[in-house]
Amino acid sequence: MKKTTLLVLAFLLIISCSVSANDFRNTSWGMSKAEVKEAETKVLEAEKENLLVYQDKVLGFPTGVSYIFAKGKLVRAKYFIIESHVDKNDYISDYATLFEALRSKYGNKYEDHHYWDNELFKKYPKYWGLAVSLGHHYYYSKWKTDTTSVLLYLKGQDYKTNLGIEYSSRELQKLEYEVKNEEIEQKL
Repeated sequence: MKKTTLLVLAFLLIISCSVSANDFRNTSWGMSKAEVKEAETKVLEAEKENLLVYQDKVLGFPTGVSYIFAKGKLVRAKYFIIESHVDKNDYISDYATLFEALRSKYGNKYEDHHYWDNELFKKYPKYWGLAVSLGHHYYYSKWKTDTTSVLLYLKGQDYKTNLGIEYSSRELQKLEYEVKNEEIEQKL
């Protein structure tokens, strides 16, 4: 009986180790565009040579979902929040909500950065959202797993605010740089 139980446990352990977890939604790094299209359950909104775009809701936020490819392989993906706020400080609250969700999922080992390029509003928290929209103030938080770098960001420029989460393959990220370098060499 003990021998059978040990064999079953060993088999389950081998099976669980051989099945790879998804890196982003229902996809894994290195997938082709066709494989990502098959795995994604939402309606395709836009497609370019190295990009697929969908829409969804994440934690109640209307969200764009981007898949970025280099040399035919999935190397990066993004959630970009498409909700608009009149009170710019609401973006900071949204950032905090996403931060807590990511911290809950990925743990307390993270980098957290808040930068001021222009300190005009630094002493006035009620204007920090405005400062973000002007490009004066930025928020970034980063986590890493064995396969993925996760970046939560809040930044802005010209009164437009960008809030999103970017996931990138730690192994395949170099492919994107190779493509950019090849493009520079060809055009210069």
